[in-house]
Amino acid sequence: MADNEKHEPLNWLVNVLHLFLQATTVLVEDIDQQLQAQGNRFHREKKQYIKNYTRCVEQARYWMEKFGLDTSCWEAVGEDGRAYSNVIADANELIRLVMLYVDRAHSEDGYYQIFRFLRSMPEQGLFPERYIARFAMHHVWIPGKGDRVHTTNHGDGVIDQKLLNGSYIINLDSGGQTVLEEKHFKLI
Repeated sequence: MADNEKHEPLNWLVNVLHLFLQATTVLVEDIDQQLQAQGNRFHREKKQYIKNYTRCVEQARYWMEKFGLDTSCWEAVGEDGRAYSNVIADANELIRLVMLYVDRAHSEDGYYQIFRFLRSMPEQGLFPERYIARFAMHHVWIPGKGDRVHTTNHGDGVIDQKLLNGSYIINLDSGGQTVLEEKHFKLI
């Protein structure tokens, strides 16, 4: 394997970091605007935390500039403003992708469907499977309020709340309500 081939996934991983940093900046700005629009309705202390976090993100961007990531990105796109705009668009797409993931992968079936679909697409050769596998982590499924569930004996429903004994109150689609342990239902 040539030396540049060994480092190619690392170069792409640096690009992923840049996408995350850009996406974080977009999210922080959006959250900040929403908090300002809420005025005094949002807890003052939490607003201060967001402001502090925003300041830290700005400092992180400063140090990333020192690292030359933005300049490298600009040079990598041939100093083409349209191509650079696509990098910013990719950051926004990353936010949309994560939002869709959080919404759609809120159940074990949804999670596996997403990854089966992504793995069914043709590889582009940017990241070898062994490189991607470094970030694999066991996902624990924890039911919570608002999750849709299927029960064998009662049909489908929505979790209303978790009780202190570990059981769950489930509002059934049929109109009734039942209390079940986690082993008696499945997230859908």
